[in-house]
Amino acid sequence: MLVVMLIVAALAPAGPAAAQIGAGGGPRYPYQGNPIDQAVRDAQRPLPRLPAAPPPEVRYVPEQRLIDPGTRQQIVIPGHEERRLSDTQVTVPPLTGYGPGGSVHIPGGTRPPGELRQAP
Repeated sequence: MLVVMLIVAALAPAGPAAAQIGAGGGPRYPYQGNPIDQAVRDAQRPLPRLPAAPPPEVRYVPEQRLIDPGTRQQIVIPGHEERRLSDTQVTVPPLTGYGPGGSVHIPGGTRPPGELRQAP
């Protein structure tokens, strides 16, 4: 008789208390997944990328030393600021370069950015 009672108890549907503690082998949170696993997935998810920063309006150009093609002597162009007009144009102020023969006037104006200019 004891054996029959144990078999009946094992085959009977689980009561409400057993369902709450996860009896039956199913997940405790069937619709949301395990909260710990969800937190780990959220923490490991890559962050969204920020848009690229726009180029600066004003850029400092350090001192440059160039060879004057006419005299074959070195000219020092002082550091200055260039103002960006577009991706292909900047405004350069008038400059005074210095070399062995004295000062050299460099007119200001609109030019390509320094990285796009060709060296003399």
